[in-house]
Amino acid sequence: MPSAPTCQPFGRAKTRFTARTDRLRLNEMTALDASSVAALLREFGQRSALRGGNPFRAKAYARAADNLLALSLRSPCAILSLVGGT
Repeated sequence: MPSAPTCQPFGRAKTRFTARTDRLRLNEMTALDASSVAALLREFGQRSALRGGNPFRAKAYARAADNLLALSLRSPCAILSLVGGT
């Protein structure tokens, strides 16, 4: 009698990560600056709105992009004064 197939969570196969595979993934990742990340956030928001998703989520992505750009343009001393640093 054949055994019943085992179900994986969310249909994904189990993978085993090792330090070597983690290093390989880190080497494959590209470094993004703040403006690139902000552009991606804005694009996610636009795609969400066009898809008919939650309008508040789309606005949150756009707001996150604006905040990231604003923080990246300020000097570190100005950011520290905003968060209460000395």
